Amino acid sequence: MATKKKQSPSGIAEAQEFTARLQRAETKAEVFATGGLYYLTVPAEVAREFTSGRPVRIVCLLNGTFERHGALRSKGEGSFFIGFGKEVVKEAELSLGVEVHARIWRDNDDYGLELPAELHEVFELDPEAKSAWSTFTPGRQRSWLIYMRDAKSEQTRIKRAFEIAEKLKTNTFYTAKAKKAKEED
Repeated sequence: MATKKKQSPSGIAEAQEFTARLQRAETKAEVFATGGLYYLTVPAEVAREFTSGRPVRIVCLLNGTFERHGALRSKGEGSFFIGFGKEVVKEAELSLGVEVHARIWRDNDDYGLELPAELHEVFELDPEAKSAWSTFTPGRQRSWLIYMRDAKSEQTRIKRAFEIAEKLKTNTFYTAKAKKAKEED
């Protein structure tokens, strides 16, 4: 596992580079712990530039071609990783067990993902929804942005943007379990 450090003039690491083999989580506990089916182990000396053990939002460039927002997380005992779902592995054209060159830097974006144009436009039309959006944690906001990002068509993104705005205003974000329990009452 090779590492390379890029520094700003102030001496603070702007980006860190390393090479690691793509690994697959083997158990449900590992999938939960790594945040995905696949992961890269990040060398401790690289991870130390970003975190003191808590998860940190990062941007990761894989093999110089595929960029993804994510989190640098601790496995415990001084080891760190970046987790990926199978969609990322497929999109980035990665293969299990093959070395991946990664370049990571701190994610300074407000949400960790780009605010989709469709949601931005809905917020412009509906200041109440935009105001409600700001009351939620960045983690919750990211989960809704991922929901938007995963829509395949523009029409679906528009539909989801209006759906999110309505749920923000009415505070009706339910888990499937809570919704089912309410329906049974």
